[in-house]
Amino acid sequence: MTTTPLVTRKKIKSEFAGSGCLIQAVGLILLFVFPIGTIIGIPLLIYGGISANKLVCKNCGNPVTKAAKICPVCHARFEKGRFGR
Repeated sequence: MTTTPLVTRKKIKSEFAGSGCLIQAVGLILLFVFPIGTIIGIPLLIYGGISANKLVCKNCGNPVTKAAKICPVCHARFEKGRFGR
């Protein structure tokens, strides 16, 4: 009996708790310390928003890297696309 390999995609998942959220909170607080805090706060908000996004396997929800070709947990092969280059 032959089985067909499982094919899935990577998806972006935003974290509401973690380092990205903490960076955004510091950036938000610094926005109210005018003018230096505002200059530092805006880039922290942007960087925190970017770092709060993680790639996960759409099949099992396991975190994966951008370069991963196969999920280490469910062994699904990632199809080529936006994040599977």
